[in-house]
Amino acid sequence: MRAPGAQERVDAFALTMPLLADLRNPALRPRHWAELGVHIDARADPGDAGFTLEAALGLRLDQHAGFIAALSAAATRQQAVEQSLAVRAAAPALREPVACRPA
Repeated sequence: MRAPGAQERVDAFALTMPLLADLRNPALRPRHWAELGVHIDARADPGDAGFTLEAALGLRLDQHAGFIAALSAAATRQQAVEQSLAVRAAAPALREPVACRPA
């Protein structure tokens, strides 16, 4: 027998999981956290020991899940570009122009 409200709590937590994954994205940089802070009109600092799951839910971040998902996706794309540029900068041969001859 289930406890009253157990299914609702499980469903609510299941909806929170993608949000938590987005907030834990290692591609998020301080600039992204600052953008999130502006969006929610509050300070969101993952380096703060007080920034816990309870604190995040207290900020009602679940109401901004769409914005956070978009921010996380953008951070991932930006990280890919940064990594690509770093590889290119580290390989001088890739910076040299390639001469193409007509076939």
